[in-house]
This record gives sequence, C-alpha cells and structure tokens, in this order.
Amino acid sequence: MNIQSKLREVQDWSSNRNWRINFISHAEENKPMVNGIGNPAGVISLIGMFLFIGGFGYIMIKRGSVSDFTTPLSACVVGFIMAALGSILHSKIKKKGWVTVEATCIDHETKLGRTAQNAHLWALRALCKFEIDGEEIQCTPEITWPENKGEGWKREFILEDGNSIASCSLLVNPSNPREVQFHRS
Repeated sequence: MNIQSKLREVQDWSSNRNWRINFISHAEENKPMVNGIGNPAGVISLIGMFLFIGGFGYIMIKRGSVSDFTTPLSACVVGFIMAALGSILHSKIKKKGWVTVEATCIDHETKLGRTAQNAHLWALRALCKFEIDGEEIQCTPEITWPENKGEGWKREFILEDGNSIASCSLLVNPSNPREVQFHRS
C-alpha cells in the first residue's frame, strides 16, 4: 500500500468517524483529498504561509540575540494577511464557474460537536442526488455553524415539503460533479 492510498484511508476514517452517513469524496479513488494551488491566489496564499512560518521561526530561533524584531514580525503579519486573503480569493476564483443545481436529499444528519478549541458547532451532512449532463450523481455536502444559531439553522439549506421530501440547492463543480457545496436557497 503506497503513501497516498494510506493517507486517503486515514482521511476517509477521519471524515466518517461518528457519522451515520458516509462521506462521498470528490477525489479520485486511493488519492488523498487536497486543495491545490490551481490559480495565482493559491500561490499568494502559499507564499504567505512560508513568510509567516519563516518569520515566526526566525523569532523563535534568534529570540535572545536580535535587538530588533521588526522585520521578522512584519514578515509574520504580512504572511498571515497574504495567506488569509489568498485563501479567500483562491476559493472565490475556483468556484467562479460552478453551477447551481437543485438536489433531492435522500437523508441528512445533524450533530453537535466541538472544535479543537472546545467551541460547540452544529454540523450537517446530507446524502443528496442530482442530475447534471444526463448523469445522476450522489454526493455528501457538509456545512458547520455556531451552536448559538441552533439546529433549526439547517432549514436555510434543506427544505422539506409537506410529503417529507427534502430538497436543497447545491453549487457543483461541472468538471468534478462530486465536488459540491450547499448553496442557500
């Protein structure tokens, strides 16, 4: 078993832990799920991360022998800003060509969880199906939101009619239809 398939196995285990509905990945079989740097904004984000880590590392290594921390501290701040803005822009550019489709929710599950910082979050995972270019696709979009908004916030994403048939609006990557995201109706 190679490293990529082992990493993917760990990712699948981690994403399905404590969920009744198993996650359907948008990545190829036995390939890890990664977010690439497919546009210039992704490169900006990557450079920002290196600046932040480099500046922080320099401060930690030389903390007693440098009289002025202005330059490495500036590198940390600029790197953090570049990484954050680059990440946001990368996401917006990537999703520019995505299409909105109406999907049928076969099943959905909400649960209350915790972040690493012990903040409570609601999480929603749905098993949906939709048709694009004549092909029926099943997917599992996910979203999280703060505990104070309550479990009812899922109604912003999943609509149920009187016959308990649920539907939702999804943003879909036309070049990889399993790569989806909830879209507010």
